[in-house]
Amino acid sequence: MEGKLSFLVNLLKHMSLEASDFYILNHPVHENMFRLAVVEGYHAATKYFWAKLDDEQRERNLLKCAILSIEKSNEVLSGNLFSYKNHVHVDILVFLLWRMSRVQRLELYSRHKNTVLKMLLYTWPWQGLFLCALEEMWPLFSEQDYQSLMHSVMSRLTQDAEQGYPLPHNKFHRIFQAVWRATPPHLKQSVDRNCWQVLSVLFKVEDISSISMIVNDPDLRERRHDLIAEGKSYFTNLIKEEKFELLEQCMEELHFSEEEQNSLKSQIHINIDYMRFIKQEEYERVDKYLAWAMKKQEDRLNLKQKLRCSPFSVAHICTLWSVPLGDLSDAKRRSAKFLDWLFDAEEDQLAFKINHLTLSELHAKIITKFIPFNHFEIVEPFLEWCLLTHEEIQDLKARVVAETAASTCKRLVSADLLFVVEHFLAWAFAEADRREFAQADRREFAQQFILSEDGVMAACNLVRKCRSINASRAARLEKFEMLFNLFLHSLETKEVFKVRYRMYVNEFISGRVVEDYLFFFDVLDAFEVPVW
Repeated sequence: MEGKLSFLVNLLKHMSLEASDFYILNHPVHENMFRLAVVEGYHAATKYFWAKLDDEQRERNLLKCAILSIEKSNEVLSGNLFSYKNHVHVDILVFLLWRMSRVQRLELYSRHKNTVLKMLLYTWPWQGLFLCALEEMWPLFSEQDYQSLMHSVMSRLTQDAEQGYPLPHNKFHRIFQAVWRATPPHLKQSVDRNCWQVLSVLFKVEDISSISMIVNDPDLRERRHDLIAEGKSYFTNLIKEEKFELLEQCMEELHFSEEEQNSLKSQIHINIDYMRFIKQEEYERVDKYLAWAMKKQEDRLNLKQKLRCSPFSVAHICTLWSVPLGDLSDAKRRSAKFLDWLFDAEEDQLAFKINHLTLSELHAKIITKFIPFNHFEIVEPFLEWCLLTHEEIQDLKARVVAETAASTCKRLVSADLLFVVEHFLAWAFAEADRREFAQADRREFAQQFILSEDGVMAACNLVRKCRSINASRAARLEKFEMLFNLFLHSLETKEVFKVRYRMYVNEFISGRVVEDYLFFFDVLDAFEVPVW
């Protein structure tokens, strides 16, 4: 019983504190009930008790109760109460605003203009009153107030647009335009300093008429040219999204002169990376862009002619072919698609292969675009597609192997890609008509690599890699033996490698990890060199 009494006392204290904002002992009951109705959001009761008040009571309660309704609305919007109840506080505020003098309203606005505007803006059907209230508030507005207002209106415009309301039926689109038209010039110019923060939102919802209204506003006449220039990144995005019709509409509604259109197109042409479309194999997209940017067919043909002679086209072909051998047919299809787009006749495609896919060009591309991605097995089919002879292919392959074999093996061994090493060595030193000679070359290379600083370092990197992935003892044993089978082809090589490996570990490895390297050495010591 004592606990319940304590709870009741605390509850009454809390209620008395809550009521202290509006309950005044020496005021009549109907006046206190009026304030209670305002606080609790009882619209009908507010009107009922208002009728009971005399002029003096109305005067002393009007502004105070308007502030109370604003505070209660803030509580609702901040999530302290159920948000659906917000409209009743807005209804009560509107009821009180209608009964205020202009002086009283301005006093209220001077304290709470931003909140009052949000209450009216966000609540149907009071958006019309929002514009009326705004007209009275303009003299009170700072630049910061105006930016807050624009943010509120545009966030609702965007929200409705994202929910599928088309602009002609988007009431916040109409409100935004009404607000802008009513804005005093000095506040428009404050937006001008960060104008594209506003225009970018309008671009997002494709509100071209509002963009035109701002850019062509007489109060911003001196900045019009700069605004257009600053917007080129947004115009460029329309191109990237293939919204050519929207861009044309934009230039038309912004009343671009022919000079401005040509200037914008030249700037976009510089900024647009149409080669990126080619890299993505979006050739139709390139054609759409060129058709928009270059009205003359002759200009478009000249651009393609430059591409036919460009190193970019050779690099693109190599990229299309730098795939695993299993994707050979796909590489042929994709490269044929590119050449069909680039050339009108088959004989021109053949001429391109002969004149531009030359030994010197292909040598560099295979080293940079094929070998680092382990796409070495497709090199010969690619070179055959490039119309090279068998002798040219073998000569080029030998040069590539000589230049890349050591660095490739170091990279692959260090990354624990020993199965790829096996494929690489089989590819690098395999020739059907000189098999024995090729095997001798492979053994010689293996010995030179494993005894080199790169080879010893790669072996230590393999140990480190096994540790980082927490490889089991059995897994490490298997990996180390595979490494030895690939590169240790004589007892002499094994013994020299043991010495160099120990020297490297003693010089560079310390701490607890040493035991991992000692395990490698134990496996090496027990390894039996295969007979070749």
